[in-house]
Amino acid sequence: MFLDNLNQYHQWTFDDQIPRSKIHYELSMNDYTSIMIIPDFDLEVDSGKYQCLTKNTFGTTIRNINIDKKTLKSNYNLKF
Repeated sequence: MFLDNLNQYHQWTFDDQIPRSKIHYELSMNDYTSIMIIPDFDLEVDSGKYQCLTKNTFGTTIRNINIDKKTLKSNYNLKF
């Protein structure tokens, strides 16, 4: 369910690149929401900057999330 990530309202990027993998990510979009699901999240591969850009008649907004392996390891005492 990746779609082509070229929805007229929402655009996802990972590390400033448009995700191309239809296997690794799932996107669920409609006119009002956009959700990225990473079913088999791997901290080694999937750490980085995620960004969702949303546009409508009222303007554009961008939301970022940065998943940092080192911070997660130290804050949550994770072992890899």
